[in-house]
Amino acid sequence: MKTARRFLTALLVTLPSLAQAHPGHDGHELTWDFHGHGLWDNPLTLIIGGLCAAALAYRFAQKRR
Repeated sequence: MKTARRFLTALLVTLPSLAQAHPGHDGHELTWDFHGHGLWDNPLTLIIGGLCAAALAYRFAQKRR
């Protein structure tokens, strides 16, 4: 279990440093624009909501075992 936890921590730390906002983006800043996709104006709300939903799904799956 500790190995999986360490792997996920390393993954979460390294992935944002490799991320780009969109293909062909030359700058180092991360800017996301969801206005043309019909999603919320604030991408942070979407990301936090997704993380909360994933945590709840994980807890629910653990309870059912």
